[in-house]
Amino acid sequence: MPSLDLKKLQQRFRRAVTSPGSRQSPAWLGIRDTPPIPYDRRLDIYQYAYFARIHESLQDDFGWVEKAMGKPKFEAMCRRFLEKYPSRFASLAEVGRRMPQFLKETAPWKSKPGLAELARFEWDCFICEMVANPRKDDPITTKGIFVLHPAVRLFSSRYEIDRVRANQAPKRRPELRHWLIYRDEDGDASYYRLPESQAAILEMIRDGESLEKLVAEFERRKISQKRASQWFQSWAQQQIISGVQRAGSDQ
Repeated sequence: MPSLDLKKLQQRFRRAVTSPGSRQSPAWLGIRDTPPIPYDRRLDIYQYAYFARIHESLQDDFGWVEKAMGKPKFEAMCRRFLEKYPSRFASLAEVGRRMPQFLKETAPWKSKPGLAELARFEWDCFICEMVANPRKDDPITTKGIFVLHPAVRLFSSRYEIDRVRANQAPKRRPELRHWLIYRDEDGDASYYRLPESQAAILEMIRDGESLEKLVAEFERRKISQKRASQWFQSWAQQQIISGVQRAGSDQ
């Protein structure tokens, strides 16, 4: 059997392990097929362990999708997902990034768009927990814009993503619904439904609109100063708004 340098051996072994169901000869991998455990069985163990760890991570990140699909169908979907989008990162944190896109574009799951919407919502919740806290802002100035906390996500959908039923994709509703995803005091992702008016104001803040435009929008919607003040107090207490940034500043 010809000898292989370590780098080449590692590359080949990685390809074999990360391709569940694939088969290469022992000679190709540079290893011996010796008892008591046959070569195929040993390779199966490594391939199973590799998929099982990623599958476990995807279960954590997309637990509602798994509930909506059912465990066996979710596992089968994960295998298809990894075939199309194999992991290219040392960390498991990035593995599920393309899950919403995969469910949206791949049969048979694309026939149930609520699954992709549910995955999109769960991925936003995951990102909410993972992003870093903002740096301390400069002192508040009279000419500035409000800034959302980096963890905040504004989510809109016509699907009932917060009413997940076992073995059933989320149902579509005529009206567009809005949710606020934020990080609670324990550092966990939390969410709640938003009225359309609050969602619109928060979207303006997210997009960096000036205080003058916010005031004009409150007036257009006939939202009283007292009510607007209550919203901002609540958002500040929940750290939905993390500070005020000088107009034109990147920090």
